[in-house]
Amino acid sequence: MPRQSIDRQSFTRTLESILPLVSKPSRYLGNEFHVVRKHDEEGARPAPSEAATSGTGTSRNGGAVASPVGPRVDWCLVLPEVYEIGMSHWGLKILYEILNGRPDSLAERCYAPWFDMEAQLRRHGLPLYALESKRPLHEFDIVGYSLQYELTYTNVLQCLDLGGIPLRAEDRGENDPLVAAGGPVASNPEPLSDFIDFYLIGDGEDAIHRITEVYRSFIRAESDDTVDAADAGGDKAVDAESGVIASGRRGPTTQRWTRPRREVLRELSKIPGVYVPLMYEARYAEDGRLLETVPRYDDVPKRVLRQFVVDLENAPTPKKPIVPLQEIVQDRLSVEVLRGCTQGCRFCQAGYLYRPIRERSVEKVVEIAEEGLAASGWDEIGLTSLSTADYTQLEPLADVLNARFGSERIGIALPSLRADSFGVEVADKVKETKRTGFTFAPEVGSERLRLAVNKLIRDEEFFQAAHIAYSRGWRLIKMYFMVGLPTETDDDVEGIVHFINTVRSIGRQYGRGTVNASIGAFVPKSHTPFQWDAFEGVESLQRKIKYVRERCHSPWSRVKWHDVRSSHLEAVFSMGDRRLGRSIEWAYRQGARFDGWTEHFDYGLWMRAFAETGIDPDHQTRARGFDEALPWDHIDIRVSKKWLERERKKTSEAIPEIGESLTADCRHGDCTACGIPNLPFDTQLTPALDPEKVTQLVEDARRRSSRREDGGMTWPVRVHFRKVGLSRFLSHLEMGTVLQRAFRMAKVPVAHTQGHVPHPKFAYGPSLSVGIESEAEAFDVELLRPWNDRFVEDLNRVLPQGMEIVEGTAIQVIPGVKRRSLQALARRARYEVELQAITTEERNEMRRTIEAFGRSETCVVERTFWTPQSSREIVDWESPSDPLAVAHERPGAGAGSDADERFPTGKGGNEGPDGSDANEGNRGREGNGGNGGSSNGHGRERNEKPVRMVDLRKAISEITLDESGPRMELELFLAREDGQVANPRVLLERLFRFGPESQARIRVVRTELLTEAGQPIVSAAPVAAS
Repeated sequence: MPRQSIDRQSFTRTLESILPLVSKPSRYLGNEFHVVRKHDEEGARPAPSEAATSGTGTSRNGGAVASPVGPRVDWCLVLPEVYEIGMSHWGLKILYEILNGRPDSLAERCYAPWFDMEAQLRRHGLPLYALESKRPLHEFDIVGYSLQYELTYTNVLQCLDLGGIPLRAEDRGENDPLVAAGGPVASNPEPLSDFIDFYLIGDGEDAIHRITEVYRSFIRAESDDTVDAADAGGDKAVDAESGVIASGRRGPTTQRWTRPRREVLRELSKIPGVYVPLMYEARYAEDGRLLETVPRYDDVPKRVLRQFVVDLENAPTPKKPIVPLQEIVQDRLSVEVLRGCTQGCRFCQAGYLYRPIRERSVEKVVEIAEEGLAASGWDEIGLTSLSTADYTQLEPLADVLNARFGSERIGIALPSLRADSFGVEVADKVKETKRTGFTFAPEVGSERLRLAVNKLIRDEEFFQAAHIAYSRGWRLIKMYFMVGLPTETDDDVEGIVHFINTVRSIGRQYGRGTVNASIGAFVPKSHTPFQWDAFEGVESLQRKIKYVRERCHSPWSRVKWHDVRSSHLEAVFSMGDRRLGRSIEWAYRQGARFDGWTEHFDYGLWMRAFAETGIDPDHQTRARGFDEALPWDHIDIRVSKKWLERERKKTSEAIPEIGESLTADCRHGDCTACGIPNLPFDTQLTPALDPEKVTQLVEDARRRSSRREDGGMTWPVRVHFRKVGLSRFLSHLEMGTVLQRAFRMAKVPVAHTQGHVPHPKFAYGPSLSVGIESEAEAFDVELLRPWNDRFVEDLNRVLPQGMEIVEGTAIQVIPGVKRRSLQALARRARYEVELQAITTEERNEMRRTIEAFGRSETCVVERTFWTPQSSREIVDWESPSDPLAVAHERPGAGAGSDADERFPTGKGGNEGPDGSDANEGNRGREGNGGNGGSSNGHGRERNEKPVRMVDLRKAISEITLDESGPRMELELFLAREDGQVANPRVLLERLFRFGPESQARIRVVRTELLTEAGQPIVSAAPVAAS
């Protein structure tokens, strides 16, 4: 995508006009809690002289952020997945805090746009931008990717392309940013190396400082740059192909650095842990086998050494983590209790990439949790690591966390636990605050194969743990299995069937106990003992999974499985070399995106990609000899290749009666000589706590806990607030989440329900459709103490931009009289509609329509749906005095078009056919038809009713056109028979036949909520609660 830029105001206007047309526009706002903004008002970097005198930038909450003296390194951190997944990644938040904590660097964020947003960006000539400043990606110094999954490779290219950055590293010039990558997938960097300027191998907390410092030493002072025509205010160059205005942060003939790009990369390659693919050459034999990967220069290291944080206890962690305004996959405060794992499971890549073991103390974990919860408003803590069950002080930690946060209704989430009585005991400690399913990871179905992969847990241990879990009230046990592991036989697959059915039988002994089993295909990974093994064929893996499914299906057991074809593609990238780059680019240009999403994965397209680019996927996933060069041999993760070879040979020797094939966990025994020196600073375990110390920590935690009693007197309050600017793109459910978190952050005590799962006592008014502003929003809340004006200040300090508390008013409580809810009171709403750039002809047509509407008794919209892509709409006016008939047909359209709104189910857009918020609050995973209007969430066509009759007269109470300006006033009936809430944008579209382009010129603001009798409940001018 050619570089495109328009002035900042035009960019913002265009962006705000397309957000109503995409699903979940809150993904693209960038106004979350604790966002840091260091850029200036226009979003550009200040020149060194300006930075020295300007003093400060601004943060999300108005806090000062020191501006640097001299050049600043601007990073854009990208996780190439949809926002809900990207925002769940804690590592990116750590780097965000580190970089923004430096006065000479900046970090902003970007996530892969969904299909509908990509289409809108391309259609309007807008580049992909960083959320905080809305600056295009090509204006940053370094665009850094976190690679967590191989099937996001095409998303990497998508972000580069939309961001105006040449895809291939060799094609980038002196004015292009550097493209960096890290994360576990970077352990085999070769498949993506054509597109990445440099990789960081290992932990980034320390290395990112060195990279920033080296890069900063080469930055060319911006005062020396020539300014391009667009920035200078002269004639704007228009790209001949795309017809858009072309510009950049610097002029097209200038460069970023004092030395050529290649020399900057060469210096970066000397930093420990930095791998620059252009500095290395891959050599191949005539038969296509890789011979070696060697440096092109003598001063470039032969092997790139993985970096790791030595002192986890004092490693940085976000003090004020970015908190999303919408629900995300991991919607909780993450606290890393340990890093690394030495159990030695031979299939697990992470166990080798993150060695050695480093633990945080109980006191440090509690400190991080206290600080993070106070700043975030989350109501759950996630104790994260590769194997939290192996944290040596897990049981005392659970006791202390329960004492500290239990009374505050803070849940504690634990990942997969050890399948023994200890695991159940620990889970039982936290179940009263939040309990889902109990998770086991048997991995395989037989003890023989479990021993072969160095995971010796007897079946009886699993079954005994299941007995204990079910007997203590756990209703669901989740289990994970793999098929296709080295040395696996059909007997091992039969063992999975036996295992699932046995646990299911145990659950039935305790009533309603159920089992969820997930089965996936084993994918060989680099730097593991199985890195030499082949990926088993797709047909064989499908046969095994089908065998398990057919024998374990019942009302009390559910078997889920992963598509083995996507596992095959994952294996190609996990085991492949840099020649795969041309296949990735070909597939991207043919439309491959979000390949990890079942509904968007196209296996046939990828097979064509390999065929068109001369790649044999079977060659990439074949078994290799121990003496054969591997694509990742030049990456040194500090675990010896010879040691991995010995581990692989032990696999073939494994039999249940002999323990020589097992490799002990070095955290509890002798060093196994894996390659990491057994020095005092390597393995760091938290010293065991004696009972007295645990008791002291628990008592201290209880004293710091905020005790609350929800069963006594409460104070109901009606709160009036505004929702304007970018916050208008928050949905009704997202708004509720934001308000509840804000009350926690502001420490305003809210009463809770008394049920098994307590909920804060909030009650909201009629939902406001996405994209509509409001000066008159309200909600009711019950507090544990009386409302005071200080609460307004405290809440506004933490609320995101565009949301503001106006006032709170105590609600009168009359003994014996049931109070009507806000939802029941509000029957009407007034809106102001601003019509921008309206023509005289359009105004006259609108006047005639309003006059006809006023004379009519009914205004019926008949909707006939021919296919999921097209519809016919007939508007019929009926009035004794002035009959008027208007009929028109409209074809369906693509993402976010007005045609999407014509589907009764609301799956294709944000509204139902009569202007209601039909899918308000839909939080399902993507694929709900919002991007194409042809899917119901599972790739099936909709089963729509052929005809739907709607009378707009029952929705619109009053409509007037202001003759003095481009303004209209509208009064709507809110509560209809179906209980849905009218959307004024859609009703106007139905009445005046506004299309998407016309909608972009309309600004709708709710100004009043009214009762049935027309009395104001809340309006732009505060009124008393009733």
